[in-house]
Amino acid sequence: MKWTVRLEGVYPGTEDDFTLTFTNIRDIAEPLSVKRYMIQAIADIAQEKDHYSALPNIKEIISDQKETLPRDRTSLVLATYKEKKEKIGFLLYLRDELTYEIKGVWPDALVDKIQQNDKKIIEILTQLTDEPDLFEDVSLVLPESRF
Repeated sequence: MKWTVRLEGVYPGTEDDFTLTFTNIRDIAEPLSVKRYMIQAIADIAQEKDHYSALPNIKEIISDQKETLPRDRTSLVLATYKEKKEKIGFLLYLRDELTYEIKGVWPDALVDKIQQNDKKIIEILTQLTDEPDLFEDVSLVLPESRF
């Protein structure tokens, strides 16, 4: 299954919106959850580092099977490694007050790596919090209610 996330572009309206397609985690690995404090740590770094940002621009999340996720409980972590210029992304769903469920992975190159080693997800999330200078750009896309 694939999740399509439509994001607001630079300008309001639909003209410059863009989409990212995430592979459902259940199709490539065991379901995985992370504690909310890990995502909060990324948000905290966004307050300190210029190459980290937090923004509210998710417009819609829908699967190719017509399932949806509520925007007010959905977040994205999008990043680019500095050295390799490799882009990575995770689709997260706030399951309860303390836990995010990883719902999807982007792009296909990362999907392949996770199929070979599902511990790669935690490795990357840990790098985002413990080694922020490995990345040239990190965007934490949060629900509008968080701003």
